[in-house]
Amino acid sequence: MWLWRALKRLALRRRRVKFGPPCDVVTPDMLHLILAHVDVGTAMNVRCVSTLCLDAVTRAGLQPLPGALQQRELRAFLLTERATWTPQRQADLALTVSRHPQITEAMRVTLVNWLVELHYKHRTFSERCLHKMVQIVDHYMATVAVSVAGRRHIQRVGVTAFKIACREVMRANISVEGLTYVTDNTSTIEQIHACEGDMRAELGSGFFQLPTPSDFLPRLCAAAWMPRPVRGTERPLSPERCVVLFFLDVAALCSDTSPLPPSLLATAAIVGALRVLSLPTWTPQLEYYSTYARAPVHALTDRLEGAALTLQAPALEAKYQRPRWGGT
Repeated sequence: MWLWRALKRLALRRRRVKFGPPCDVVTPDMLHLILAHVDVGTAMNVRCVSTLCLDAVTRAGLQPLPGALQQRELRAFLLTERATWTPQRQADLALTVSRHPQITEAMRVTLVNWLVELHYKHRTFSERCLHKMVQIVDHYMATVAVSVAGRRHIQRVGVTAFKIACREVMRANISVEGLTYVTDNTSTIEQIHACEGDMRAELGSGFFQLPTPSDFLPRLCAAAWMPRPVRGTERPLSPERCVVLFFLDVAALCSDTSPLPPSLLATAAIVGALRVLSLPTWTPQLEYYSTYARAPVHALTDRLEGAALTLQAPALEAKYQRPRWGGT
């Protein structure tokens, strides 16, 4: 014991010589200086907040969400999204259908409806996989030459996007022979492999790390006071989660929403679900975490509600009649 005390005194003496005398500012004064520079945004992002920070957040009508890792992920997704969905990129995506004379709006709806059917029949695939498929199709069609993707190639583009998304998101290797079968042998194995090479070269390796609307749902649903998503792909989803996913599928079917950032689509889908469930549709907390104002989000939700009533999508109806997606 005496040896430990001697070593401790020696260490303190050396520390005093190296770093000088201790700071004259006492702890309460240091705490006062820290709290003087703490704002609502800082208090929302720290994992453990003091009583004074928590009071400031409460006065602003907010509550800090737990999970520092989830907050860092949300910020990373938002930064990546803003760097990718530039005004020029959104303008290119808005012309995806019109720049291809042989492809119509109805053909795109049919293709996405077919991808929804392929997805929900593979029950082990996540919703992020479906959203990545649609993202691949839209971004590829917005950049590829008009002569490459015509009326005869649109189904091949869709089935290849299905294969790529399953590989990149779920790490699942889809049988190319099976994909040839679902296209009624209109696309051969060689053609699908060649199309995959073209799509990967056109999009680039960094494209597959871009966020999808599903990536924003856990944090934004928590900000909207919705239940946490159920882990596992075979268990039934909560009613709130089913309605949110329904609105995201409706957004995937609409070509005029494809240029919009995924975080905006996720926020509008959450607001649509809150409307359906007769819950408060907007809170300062949802505005803080989504970074969007109320007006553009509600305007987009109005568009999604109108599209949900007019779109002809048999696969979407069949999907949400299954027990996993609510059975309604």
